[in-house]
Amino acid sequence: MDHYGILSIVPPILAIVLALKTKNIIVSLFFGLYFGAIVLAGWNPVAAFANLIPDFIYAQVATDSNMQSITNLCIIGGFVALISASGGAAAFAKTAEK
Repeated sequence: MDHYGILSIVPPILAIVLALKTKNIIVSLFFGLYFGAIVLAGWNPVAAFANLIPDFIYAQVATDSNMQSITNLCIIGGFVALISASGGAAAFAKTAEK
């Protein structure tokens, strides 16, 4: 088993710093993931990009528990968007303001 030491905390720190700086969480997480894939691919960015989706992203999305979480988050997000579009969030804020 390979041990990467201090290098193993660089991808999450990179993702956090980029998220705070750019205010774009999805892109920041992707760059953190990509940097971690580069480290695991022996500093080969082409091989890291080729392995990124099948080995890291798809492998995690395909598991049952993660798929259930993603489905639940999509349903909750849909309800939040529906409530916001119908004016429910504004009405709640107006009521809470009193």
